[in-house]
Amino acid sequence: MAKAHYQQTILVSVALDAAMSDPTHLEQVKAAVRQGASASGIHLEVFEMTEAGVVLKQ
Repeated sequence: MAKAHYQQTILVSVALDAAMSDPTHLEQVKAAVRQGASASGIHLEVFEMTEAGVVLKQ
């Protein structure tokens, strides 16, 4: 499973790099990432980025 998550990380990184100059494409990538994470049981809306890293929202 870790290998699959690693591969997903690489794919997301490449997709984000390609989408950075196109806001519509970027929103599509973000939606796909949320959908994929949710399908894996990870609900990204409960997390936030801080200076300390990714943490649960308060």
